[in-house]
Amino acid sequence: MYLQRLSKENNLGLVMTQYTMEDIAKIGLLKMDFLGLVNLNILGKACAVIKEYTGQDIDPLAIPLDDQKTFELLAAGETVGVFQLKVRVCAAISKN
Repeated sequence: MYLQRLSKENNLGLVMTQYTMEDIAKIGLLKMDFLGLVNLNILGKACAVIKEYTGQDIDPLAIPLDDQKTFELLAAGETVGVFQLKVRVCAAISKN
């Protein structure tokens, strides 16, 4: 089955799919991938480890979204190790 409810406990009627982005687009739907709770927990733990070892308190919401050096790295295709951008296709797209 390619469609399933997110959980039996919720009454929100939320459904997820296991189709590829291309197949979903063919029938006129939009596939969206959201950062999962596990990844948010990892981010929180990383911030805690940084604070423990360096004393620096990092607020992910305060990270600028228009950082010029970051854009320069992305434009050069330097995406190795960058979450969601580490695959070659993303690196190629970011260069354009």
